[in-house]
Amino acid sequence: MEFGVVLPHVGPQAREHVVERIQAVTQHAEALGYHSIWVADHIVLPTHIASHYPYHPEGKFPVDPADNFLEPLTVLGYAAACTTRIRLGTGVLIIPYRHPVVTAKMIATLDVLSHGRIILTIKEFAEQAGRDPHSLTYAAPAYERTFDDVLRNLPRYQQVGLDHVVLAFFMWSEGFEEMLTLMERFAREVGLKAA
Repeated sequence: MEFGVVLPHVGPQAREHVVERIQAVTQHAEALGYHSIWVADHIVLPTHIASHYPYHPEGKFPVDPADNFLEPLTVLGYAAACTTRIRLGTGVLIIPYRHPVVTAKMIATLDVLSHGRIILTIKEFAEQAGRDPHSLTYAAPAYERTFDDVLRNLPRYQQVGLDHVVLAFFMWSEGFEEMLTLMERFAREVGLKAA
């Protein structure tokens, strides 16, 4: 099983010092031995969401619409320039947000500039390839309320055969330094090999 880190390009950690925080998390993840860093994709968020969000235990969308939500492909370009080895992934890229030809060109360019480190997740393509999209990645904050819950449930992740666990440490921390500390703790707990 491989482990990735969601970048703080969205939510409370993206309110201030976002450039420095993205760089710090990206470089810290690479140094600690994480497999990948990830971004989520939304261009805009409605100010009120009445429908039930299926990936949260209480049905709430986990991001405040008033918070920053930086464009993911631009963030990955910056992250690529800050690192040399760590893979760079899109959560689920929402293709209709952008012209498909321009999107394909942007992703191909990112892949060239990052020396082939891009991981592109598009649900429909996974299904066409005969893979269950849920087996490709796993966003722990969708199911786990605390960081300790993540650690406690690691054996369950392995039992169901997940390929990749993606962790949004900013969801379980009050401040930026605590987020970096949780990244270090998780790396020790699962035995990641520091670079």
